[in-house]
Amino acid sequence: MSFPATVCARAFLAAGVLLSCFVSGLPAQSPVVGGELRVGHVVTLSFDGPAGLQEDGQPNPFTEYRLDVTFRRGTRSLVVPGYFAADGSAADSGAESGRVWRVHFVPDEVGAWTWQASFVTGNRVAVRPGTGIPTAFDGASGSLTIDANDKPASDPRSRGMLRYVAERYLGFEHTGEPFVEIGVNSPENLLAYSDFDNTSDRGGRVPNFLHAYAPHVPDFARLGGGPDWRGGLGQGLLGALSYLAEERLNSIYVLLFTGYADGDDVWPWRAVNDPWRYDCSKLDQWGRVFEHATALGLHMQLTFTETENEGYFEVVEGNAPFADSRKLFFREMVARFGHNLSLTWNLGEENGWNDWSRGPYRYANSEAQRRAFSAWLRDLDPYDHPICVHTYHGPKAGEDMEGVFGPLIDPNNLCLTIDGGSLQGPYDWAISVRADSNDLTRSNHAVVRDWIERSEAAGHPWVIASHEQLLARIGTPPDNSPDDPGHDKTRRDTLWGTLMAGGQGVQYYFGEDRGNLTTGDDLTTESFRFRTDLWRQSRIAGRFFRQLIDVRAMRCRDELVGDPMAYCLAEPGEAYAVYLRQLADVTLDLGAAPHHYEVLWFDPRNDGPLQSGSVRYVAGPGPQSLGRPVGPDGDDWVALVRRVDLVTDSGCVGREPPMVVAPMRLGATLTLQVPATQGTQVAVLGFGNLHAQALLIPPSVVCVPWTDCRLVVDGAYFPVTGQWSGTVPNDVQLLGSVVHAQSARGGGTPSCVVVDGALRLPFVR
Repeated sequence: MSFPATVCARAFLAAGVLLSCFVSGLPAQSPVVGGELRVGHVVTLSFDGPAGLQEDGQPNPFTEYRLDVTFRRGTRSLVVPGYFAADGSAADSGAESGRVWRVHFVPDEVGAWTWQASFVTGNRVAVRPGTGIPTAFDGASGSLTIDANDKPASDPRSRGMLRYVAERYLGFEHTGEPFVEIGVNSPENLLAYSDFDNTSDRGGRVPNFLHAYAPHVPDFARLGGGPDWRGGLGQGLLGALSYLAEERLNSIYVLLFTGYADGDDVWPWRAVNDPWRYDCSKLDQWGRVFEHATALGLHMQLTFTETENEGYFEVVEGNAPFADSRKLFFREMVARFGHNLSLTWNLGEENGWNDWSRGPYRYANSEAQRRAFSAWLRDLDPYDHPICVHTYHGPKAGEDMEGVFGPLIDPNNLCLTIDGGSLQGPYDWAISVRADSNDLTRSNHAVVRDWIERSEAAGHPWVIASHEQLLARIGTPPDNSPDDPGHDKTRRDTLWGTLMAGGQGVQYYFGEDRGNLTTGDDLTTESFRFRTDLWRQSRIAGRFFRQLIDVRAMRCRDELVGDPMAYCLAEPGEAYAVYLRQLADVTLDLGAAPHHYEVLWFDPRNDGPLQSGSVRYVAGPGPQSLGRPVGPDGDDWVALVRRVDLVTDSGCVGREPPMVVAPMRLGATLTLQVPATQGTQVAVLGFGNLHAQALLIPPSVVCVPWTDCRLVVDGAYFPVTGQWSGTVPNDVQLLGSVVHAQSARGGGTPSCVVVDGALRLPFVR
C-alpha cells in the first residue's frame, strides 16, 4: 500500500532499482520457501549464495553484496531487501559464516504473486543503488499463490500491517481500526540481554550490568512459551513481553544502538566500533524476540540512535552529511525486521541536541539530515511503516521541539516523509492541583494538541505520542512511590492528558534512579511487576478510548467546557467526552442544535459500568450543566455525553432509553439494562452506518400482550424485561458500524408503541 508521503521518497531511487532488476542469464535457483502462503503472514525465501562468506571475511557480505526481491501482482510491485543469514539458523548454531541469503515477504492481497531476485556484487554495492555486477542466483524467479487470511480476530495477523493513514492515529490495513498506544518506554536498553550472543556492557551509566529478566522466566511457560533458542535461552525476555501483553499493554520501546551512550551495551555489529560487520546470530535472536512481540500484538518503536551517539556514523566517516554506514544500518534493520506487522521507525532519541562535552558523537542531526534519513528509509521499507522522530521539550543547547519538529511540518516541503512526533518533557509534574491551572499552557495535554493541530494545518497530520514523561530522575515511578502515590499525576497528566488531546497514546519512561536493582529504572528494570497498578489504570483508559468512544470522529475541543482544568474530546452534535482532572461543576457547550443527550459517568481510577449522575439528560442549545457523578469529590471523572433521539406519542409516558453496560467488543457479551419505569419495555438492537439515522419503530407496530412483545428491526428482535444480554457477532465487517440501542414502551390510553431513546456506540475489536 502506498501513501502520499512516500511518492517523492521512492522516486529518487527508482531508476537505480530498475537497473539492478534484470534477468542476467546466470543459472536460476529455486529458493526454500517457508511460512504460510496467506495474506498477513510472513513468507520467507532463502537462497544459496556464494560459498565461504564470513562475517569478518573478505569480501564483506554486508557491503559487497545486495539482494533485492521484487514481488509483483498486477500493476503493483514491492521491492523487498534481503540480508546475509550465515548458515540460515544462526540463532541456534551461533554461525558466523555460511551461504544463505534471505528475504521476508508479507503479502497483502489474495492471488498469484510473481517474484524475481536481483543479487549483485561490487564495492559498497549494498548502499549504492544502481551499481553492481550480477552474481550467483541473480535473475531467479518464480510465483506464489497466496490464500486468504484464516486467523481469528484475536490473531494480530488478521489485522495486517499498522500504517500511517493520514490521520492522528495509525490504522491497521485490513480492519481499519485505529491504534491507541499504551506501552513501556523502559528499559531503553531492552536488548542488553545476557542470553543474546556477543552482548556486553562497556561500562555505561550502570557498569557491569546486563538484563536477565529472571522474574519473568516463569511467565514464559505460564503464558504459552515462545521462540527461544539453544534449548531454553531467551525465556526471561520472551516471558517479560508475554507478561506485558497479559497486562494489555500494546507497545514497547526498542533502542537498536546504545553504544557510547547511557547504556553502552546494545549494538547490532560484531564490535561497537565497526558498523560494517553485523552479528548474524545476535540479530537472529533479536528477530525471534521481535516476532514474539508481533505475535503478542505488541507494537515496537524501533529507535536507531540515542542522543549521545546521534552523529556516530557521520563522525567516523569524516563528518559526511549522510554516512554510508548509516545507510547500511537502515538497510540491515529493514531487511531483517521490517516484516513485523506493527512497528514504527524512530530516527533517534532526543534528536537535535549538540553537547560534545558528553562524548565525541553527540553531533546533532540537522533538518536536512532528518529529511534525507527518512527519505532513504522510506524507500528501503516495502511496507511503508510509519517514521517518527523523538526530541526533548527544550530549549537545551538547540534541542527543542520548535527547532526539530517545526521545519518538518512545513507545508512547502513536498516530501513529507516523517509521520509523527515522539515527545519528551517534564511538562506535568507541578500541574496536579487546581491552583496550578495557569501552567496548563505548557502541560503535556497542551503540547500534544498544539503539534497535532499544527501538522494538520500543514496538510500532513502527525501521529503524536508521549514517550518520556515528567522529571528525568523520576519518570513514571513504581507503585506506591512517594513521588507519585497512586499514580495520580501520571494518570491525569500523562495518560489522560495525552489521549484527551487526541494523541495516539503513551509509553512510560521509568526514570534515572541509577542502580536501583529492586524496582528498576530506565537501565536496570528486571521485572515489570513493580507497576502493576499503573498497568491496571492504563487498561481502564484503554477500554474507554477503544470501546466507549470513536476516537477518529472526535477532536480536542477544550474550549467547549467551562473549566480550565477540564479536557474535552468532541464530535459536535453527536458525542462528547469531558475529563475532569478534579471533580467540579462543569458546563458543556452543546452548540446551536436542540438535540438531546444522555450524561453518563466513567471512573478512570476504578473502571466499572457507566453510571448515571445528578443530571441524566441535557439538551442544547448552548452551555448546559453536566451535574456530578455519585462518587467522592476531589477525584478525576469522565462525563460521556451521547446524543439520544427522544420520541414521544400521545398517551405514552417516560423517556428512559436502555443503557449499554458492557464493552462493545466483537465476540463479547453485550448487556442492555432497561430502566424500570411505567409500562413494559422492549429494547431493540439494530446495526448501521456510523452516521445513520436512529432506527425508529414504525408507528404501526403494535404488540399485545406487552409482556410478549417482539419488535423487529432489520430482521432482528430482542424481547427484554429488565435486562438483555447477547453475543456480539465476531465479524470484522461490524468494525466501524454502530449499535443502536432503543427502548419502546406500551400502555396508556390509547395503547401505543413509542421509541424512548437511541444510543449509538461503535464496535471495536
